[in-house]
Amino acid sequence: MGFLSGKNNNFRFTFPVPFIPEEIENKYRPILNRIPCNMCDTVLDFVNYSISSIEFEMGLDASELIEQTDRATPQGRYSRSDAVPDMLWNRDITITFQLDSAYLIWHILCEVFMYYYCTKDKYLPKPPGMEILDTFNKVLYRITFDNLLFTSVSGLQFDFSSNEIDQKIITTTWKANKINVIIEPSKNA
Repeated sequence: MGFLSGKNNNFRFTFPVPFIPEEIENKYRPILNRIPCNMCDTVLDFVNYSISSIEFEMGLDASELIEQTDRATPQGRYSRSDAVPDMLWNRDITITFQLDSAYLIWHILCEVFMYYYCTKDKYLPKPPGMEILDTFNKVLYRITFDNLLFTSVSGLQFDFSSNEIDQKIITTTWKANKINVIIEPSKNA
């Protein structure tokens, strides 16, 4: 039974060129070159190639309801809070990476996390984006993220108690301050 990869499921998601800082690129590129059958020229290519899945939790989130009691009746009534509409959007992103045999992706992601954690500007210089494609691989719409924060990298689990082949993954979480959905006009309309 064959499985479709995320790269063929009518969407494209990649990290842009400035995502991997130059010092991390220079540190890990020689190591990547020593991996047999490596198809990636740069560390950024390796990171983008390792993406297994993306989960957007960007739906509308009901703000906390306020119960108002009416003194004339025994029941109260509910109303919405006066939250700004932009604050109703949940903007959490989870990106799952396939763990390579040398656990290299975990080390790279941890160093990238620490780099952005320790810099003055904590946001990614050019945030990643996603393109949703139609059946002819034409872009229907784009999703971009403003002021994206890298918030966590999951830990590693070394488990020798099982003899099963297990697909190991690394999970990263992100938080966007704003998500933009840009509809592409049809060329045939």
